Amino acid sequence: MAEEIKPKLIVFDLDYTLWPFWVDTHVDPPFTLKGNGKVYDFRGAEVKHYPEVPDVLKKLQNDGYKLGIASRTGAIEDGRKLVELFGWEEYFQFSEIYPGVKTKHFSRFNEKSKIPYEDMLFFDDENRNIVDVSKLGVTFCFMFRVGLCDNVGDTLEEESAHFDVKPGGKINVYTRDWDGFHCVFTYACQGGTKEQWMMTLKRSINKKYSKCLVFRPSGNSYLFFEQFSVQIKGPQIQSAKLLANNGKPLSPEQYKIEKSKNTVTHTNEKFNSELTFIEIDAIRHKKKKEL
Repeated sequence: MAEEIKPKLIVFDLDYTLWPFWVDTHVDPPFTLKGNGKVYDFRGAEVKHYPEVPDVLKKLQNDGYKLGIASRTGAIEDGRKLVELFGWEEYFQFSEIYPGVKTKHFSRFNEKSKIPYEDMLFFDDENRNIVDVSKLGVTFCFMFRVGLCDNVGDTLEEESAHFDVKPGGKINVYTRDWDGFHCVFTYACQGGTKEQWMMTLKRSINKKYSKCLVFRPSGNSYLFFEQFSVQIKGPQIQSAKLLANNGKPLSPEQYKIEKSKNTVTHTNEKFNSELTFIEIDAIRHKKKKEL
């Protein structure tokens, strides 16, 4: 029987991997740990991590794995503070939290731990990070933005297509259908000339987890969007991530998830017209058996 190969260092991203938010956007520091054991932000809203995380970290520690954090958030101290308040510091021997390409983070891990890249395993929810570190030889596990609940990292399939986003103020619709996973992008925009965008559909092999991405590959757009929406047919929307030019996150008040329509759309009078990237995570729930 072949010897089982195990990683010597397991590394986790923070945002949408260990907790369901961007620490620099969706929560308001300073954070406080109350007597009830819960963490709250400045507004008094409870700050929650994914429920499975403590048990996962504890088990990995008990099994003898070395653990690390690799986050590119600009809210460095806030990220560190939440790790502390959640009681996770004891689990992580290595921590690299700062903006920039994550190859730098892993270079530091390699330097400090002397562990080869090929003996590292990385959990992250963003393609750009996975593409970068995989070039070093790091094994990756792609995280759909629903928490550490299923091993779906190396069972990912996808399809992509380019399409033109056209200015002129008219409502346009672009649709992709992939074996029951249906993504519809509706928009109206103004600007000088049409731009080439891309729609990518991803899902786990078991079709439980799905992801729809609508984006400008260059990361910048010269169009001014008057409205937009992305509707998913099939799996149920769980979360969304939207960016403006230069990778700047859209503030939460600029868009909304309409559960009844299974749609992510702009918020009237609050959306500021910049849009370059939409990423939606969805999950297919099992149908209840009829009695």
